Amino acid sequence: TYNNKRIINPFGIEFNTQFNSDIVKADITAHYTLSYHKPKRGLDIRLFAGNIFSYNTSVHTNYSYKLSSWDGGDDYLYDYTYFGRSEVNGFYGAQMQMRDGGFFLPSALGRSWGFIGALNLRTTLPFTSLIQLYGNIGTTVNPKALQYQAEEPVLYEAGIILSIINKSFEVYFPIVWSKEYQDVMDLNPDYNYTNNIRFTMRLDLLDPFKALKELNL
Repeated sequence: TYNNKRIINPFGIEFNTQFNSDIVKADITAHYTLSYHKPKRGLDIRLFAGNIFSYNTSVHTNYSYKLSSWDGGDDYLYDYTYFGRSEVNGFYGAQMQMRDGGFFLPSALGRSWGFIGALNLRTTLPFTSLIQLYGNIGTTVNPKALQYQAEEPVLYEAGIILSIINKSFEVYFPIVWSKEYQDVMDLNPDYNYTNNIRFTMRLDLLDPFKALKELNL
């Protein structure tokens, strides 16, 4: 990991690799902030690309990449703290952490045992940093051996962020999204808009050493 935390246009890059007898994967994340002419105002640009080189889909742990940010069940390394790690519905199930493709919509679409690529944009508004706008776009390509997993087209979403503590305590309200997402929603008779609202609350930053390392990212 390398981060240049300069006040004007900070940037950074992170390379990650994981491997064991069931998986060999590697990814890279780059982020850049185009600073506006006011304090704490800017356009955040994040690029993510990853690939799985070797995999075993029969194991209990799901090592696949995901366009959707992680809920508690995706956090197989237990890097983050969740109110309800195994919850998938309700308030506890809405907690997430931005990882992989960084989408805020909760969806199984865009999971990959091969390649993943995503672009994440978010910007502050002229009058406040409490309300922000975001847009995400990404795609995945599964290996040919997994013909039962349909390759996803380019997916996108955009919406509003209520940023109480920047990137540490936020609520995400998707406004527009790909037709593929809508098709899945229409299949669920119990679907309503509140199912799409998610939030980040970095309880793991209660650890002062981790907080000092990450709060300025």
